[in-house]
Amino acid sequence: MKKTLLILITSTFLLTGCATISSNSAFDKNGLPKHQYYIGHGLEFEFQPFENGHLYIVEKNSNLIFLAESLDEDDDYDFEAMDFIECGDDDKAMLESYGINPHKMKLWLYFLPVPKNSVYPACLAVAPKAKADNPV
Repeated sequence: MKKTLLILITSTFLLTGCATISSNSAFDKNGLPKHQYYIGHGLEFEFQPFENGHLYIVEKNSNLIFLAESLDEDDDYDFEAMDFIECGDDDKAMLESYGINPHKMKLWLYFLPVPKNSVYPACLAVAPKAKADNPV
């Protein structure tokens, strides 16, 4: 399943600390995107970025980055949580091992534009710590 692979890739970035958090970071001290980058929430998203950047879907019950993807300006991005809600036992067990109940997911969408003066990064700008103590 393509989305399962995305979760595993996101987990790899989180564990290896692809990026660090700085004082001007787009991430809060817990490694989640700051609220100023919030786009919306729900179980289904259609999104077209206004510039190059990184899309993050955060599962708010567990406060984990659920999916992360780099997008170019004018890419079309579609996501449906039904792929996870109706997943098989193996995928359900994997989600639950991360503390995510597929039937009670609360998904929030964030988009972090890449600064105009920077080089488009090869890896996703995922912060190394992604569990929040204080949800938004």
